[in-house]
Order: sequence, then structure tokens, then C-alpha cells
Amino acid sequence: MQSLTVLTGYEQEYAPLGKITGPIWKRYAKRHCYGFECAGDFPKELGDPKWQKLRIILRELPRCDVLFWVDIDCLCTNPEISLLSYLELFRQDIMASEDWTGIKWSTGAMLIRNTPIAREIFEQTANQGCDESPGGYDQTAMHRAIALKPEYRQAMAILPKPCFESVPAECGLEGNVEPWKPGDFLMHVKGISLDRRIEIVKSYTCQPKP
Repeated sequence: MQSLTVLTGYEQEYAPLGKITGPIWKRYAKRHCYGFECAGDFPKELGDPKWQKLRIILRELPRCDVLFWVDIDCLCTNPEISLLSYLELFRQDIMASEDWTGIKWSTGAMLIRNTPIAREIFEQTANQGCDESPGGYDQTAMHRAIALKPEYRQAMAILPKPCFESVPAECGLEGNVEPWKPGDFLMHVKGISLDRRIEIVKSYTCQPKP
């Protein structure tokens, strides 16, 4: 059986959110017999927090067969869904969902096989350095890295938004034409203030289970 680890992390500013979503992802991992790691408070020696998840992925990926990275502002909303089902459906090395805009794809949640080409893609991404342009950082850098070689593009599976990138309507993002709905695996609470993200996450975690 393949070893699978759920990995998340956050900078200190996001600790109040991480204390809500982190334990939920830990329970999800335990339910499915996955490993779980939370880089709570990104190590400062790894540099700018916006780039640290790339370095943490590169550090943790060799320790398992499959790694599921999930941003701390993602909330697991359907723990019945097994990540193994995606591995059975898609043979590519990296799986991510369309971005909420539908233009590209999101690095907020990614299912990554521990393969040489996956590690190479993340190394290429991390080596680009800090991009200070709006909407930059790891996602823009990874889009660039994937475009470098045809084999990189072939190694990437772009999944529908409901898989790993369901953004709730409460975020109020213009162009979010396919918002989160009950039954989706996770919701990605993004594009708004941290306080508002916490409010939304709390509102869903406090709802009674059907």
C-alpha cells in the first residue's frame, strides 16, 4: 500500500486559522490512515513565507509515496472522499484543480506523487526566487516551471474546481461561477481578509452534521 501524507503549514499571522483547519485535516488523515504533518509557524530560516511551502514540500516529499499539500485556508468539508480515488483516476505525477477564475490552476491543494519529475518541477519552481508581482509567489512560479518542458506539462493533471478549489460564495469573488457546494471535498476560503476567512470557516465548522 502506498504511504500518503497530508501536509499543511502557515506563517504566524495565520495561526488563529490554522488552529481551526489544521486539526480538522489531522482528523481527516487519521480517518483514512494517512500520515499528517503541519508546519505550524513556517521556519524563518526557509525565507519568505509565500515561498516556504515549496521548500517544505521538497523536504517532505521524499519521505512518502504521495503527498497532499493543502493551504491552511482550506477546510475539509467532505471527509468521506479518499485521496486514493484521485490516484486511481489520474496517472499524472501532480494533480491540482482549476483556479476559481478558470484561467489557470491553483497551488492551494495539490496531490503529488514522489517521482523524479515531480521533484524536479518543484525544484525548478523554488529556484525562481521571490516574485513580488500581484498574484505572484509560488503559483505564478509553478505555472512558469510547468511551461518549461513538454514532459512537465504531461506530468500535470488539471482537475475540475470542485475537487481541490471550491471557493465559497461568501468570499464574494467576482467571476467565481462555480462556488463551493455541499458534498465538495474542501472549500478554499481566499481573496478576503484573515478575519473574514476565520468567520466563514467557523460558520461552517459550527454547522450541525446531517
